[in-house]
Amino acid sequence: MNLYEGQQGKSQFASFISKILIETNSSAGRALIALKTAKGALPLSLFAKASGTATNSKSKKHTPYKKVLSQLKELDLAHITPSSSNEEIVCLHGMADIPSLQQATFLVEDIVLSIVKQWIANLGLGSFNKITTREESPTYGIFAWDIVSPSYVNGLVKYTNGEVKNGFLVGDIILNKQITVERLKPFFYKIDSLNHQRNIRPFIALIIAEYFDSDSLKQLRKRGVIIANPKTILGKENAELLQSLIKSIDNATKTIKENPDELFGIIKKISKIEGASLNLRSVVLDFIIARLYSIQGFNCDLRHKIITKQGYRSEIDVVASRAESIVCIEGKAVAPGNKVKKIEIESWIEKSFPRIKNWLNESEHCYKVKKMEFYSSTDFNDEALILIKEIEAKYRKIQIKFLNSTDILKELKRLKQKSLVEIFKEQFT
Repeated sequence: MNLYEGQQGKSQFASFISKILIETNSSAGRALIALKTAKGALPLSLFAKASGTATNSKSKKHTPYKKVLSQLKELDLAHITPSSSNEEIVCLHGMADIPSLQQATFLVEDIVLSIVKQWIANLGLGSFNKITTREESPTYGIFAWDIVSPSYVNGLVKYTNGEVKNGFLVGDIILNKQITVERLKPFFYKIDSLNHQRNIRPFIALIIAEYFDSDSLKQLRKRGVIIANPKTILGKENAELLQSLIKSIDNATKTIKENPDELFGIIKKISKIEGASLNLRSVVLDFIIARLYSIQGFNCDLRHKIITKQGYRSEIDVVASRAESIVCIEGKAVAPGNKVKKIEIESWIEKSFPRIKNWLNESEHCYKVKKMEFYSSTDFNDEALILIKEIEAKYRKIQIKFLNSTDILKELKRLKQKSLVEIFKEQFT
């Protein structure tokens, strides 16, 4: 090891030490596998789940994820940084943000998880109202998972002193990747560890993915894991639609400009899959807003990542620009019957707004008109409306406009976008 002393962070040392950590199946090695599987960067909120490290800092037998993070940082193999979406992310050395394709994959994984949640409930594998998915950070044992549910399936239920004790269903999702035994090491570690743990309730494990090599299938079957391929659950056509959606989100700017009808056709079909609408809404809103501006001659960039001269990052849902004007847009997609709250506007004003404003002022392009817009797919609650009046009075140099579903539908109708009116109403009314 002395040969590499003082070379931490250099590619030769990084490759050497990474190989050792992975080959020895260490906690840090499994974390590196997880990061590589995710193309080099993971939201901090998903790190423990993806790396198969313990969420409990008091665990004696299993290394807690915070300790693993410290090890990777000390070896200069990974670092934590704020992402453009204001969320902390864990990156391999040399990475600064989540790649666009992986970000699109995460979005579609959330949609598939909501579909699988409904599928589990329909089959009676879990209790619908108690099924938790990624956005709720579910755990079972000392590990984090993408989906967790109490289960009363025969073989999992136990009776103790006349009391029924349920088992559990746990699962992870890895889309748009070739699944190998190595990529499954974090998943296998969680299952194997729980199987050797005392006083753990019975459980069945589920893996959701599309492409498996023969060795990974053999190891999954050996452990009795349910293999949930989207083609099996949803059918070939729907699975292919989800793959197309990943590509469309990744190439959103081009898609909105060149193939909007094809894109909205995909969205319309996916929205009919039971359970899909829940996590499809944010994608729908951003695409509809971008299309509104594209029709009017604006160039639209979705999920535009910016960095100020001071090094602060942010992400703008839609940036619409043409010769002399630019509009930076934040979209909040909420379920029908709900409204955007005051705290959501405050968060945007305090975190994203100052960074976007600085970025606009630093721009080499001299736009005569600079605007910001904040869209709610439904409406704003009373407290939010009071704050909106204060904001509009305070910020006059760069105009900030707040719009709701009525404004969106009015504009769609004015531009004769009948099909988009239908899609919008299906999702938000």
